[in-house]
Amino acid sequence: MTKRYWIFIVSILLQGLIFSVWSEDNTGSYARIVSQGKGEATAVPTHVEFQFVRVAQDNNFDLAFKCIQDFETKLRLKFTEESPRPVEIQSVGPLYSIKNEPQIEVNVTAIFSLAGIVSVENGAILFAKLWDKMRNLANELSADLKGPYLRVQSEEAVIRSAINSAVENAYSPADAAAASLRGGIYAIEKIEINKIEWENDGRKEGDTISITELHCKSTVTVTYLVSQM
Repeated sequence: MTKRYWIFIVSILLQGLIFSVWSEDNTGSYARIVSQGKGEATAVPTHVEFQFVRVAQDNNFDLAFKCIQDFETKLRLKFTEESPRPVEIQSVGPLYSIKNEPQIEVNVTAIFSLAGIVSVENGAILFAKLWDKMRNLANELSADLKGPYLRVQSEEAVIRSAINSAVENAYSPADAAAASLRGGIYAIEKIEINKIEWENDGRKEGDTISITELHCKSTVTVTYLVSQM
C-alpha cells in the first residue's frame, strides 16, 4: 500500500517546538509529536566540600616536590585538631606539569556533614564559622581554597524527580497539539534528557549558595505517539 503523509508544524511559545507527522500504512494512522519540558526539584544539602589546592614551582621537579611533599600530611593533622572534623578526605596528586618551569600540584578535598548545621537554629552562623576556618587553614598552608560546594547524598533520586517533573510539563502542550490534529496521545516513544543543572550549590563562578535548599533543574525532549480519534 502506498503511504501517505500529512505534515503539521505547531509552535507554542515558551513550551518549545512541537511538530507532528501523520502517517498512514497497513497498521493504521499515527503521528509523532515532539515536545520540550522543563522541571525542577529541590533538596536540602547534606554535605559540603572544600578543596585545598597547593601548587609548587621551582627550577626542577625535585626542588618543587620538596616544597609540597608534606602538605597533605600537615593538612590532615590540622583536621584532627579542628572541630567539626571532615567525614571524608580525598586527595589527588602529586600532578606534574611544566608551565615556564616544573610545577607540582596536590589537591585535597575535605567533605563535611551538614547534619548538625542545617537542622539547628544558628546553622547559618555555624556554616559561616566553618567556612572561615577553612579559609584560615588554606592561608596558613599557602594553599588556594575552592568551594564550598554543596551536594545531597541522594543526588540520583533528586535528579529523577526533576526529570519526572520535566516530562510531566512536556505533556500538556503535546496533548493540546494532538487535540488540534484531532488525535490523542497513547504512548511515549522516547525521552531525551537535554540538560541537568544544579543551582545554589556553589559550583558556578559567582553563584550564591544556600545551606537550606538546592535546586536541580532538568530539560527534556519527549516524543509522543498519537493516534487519530
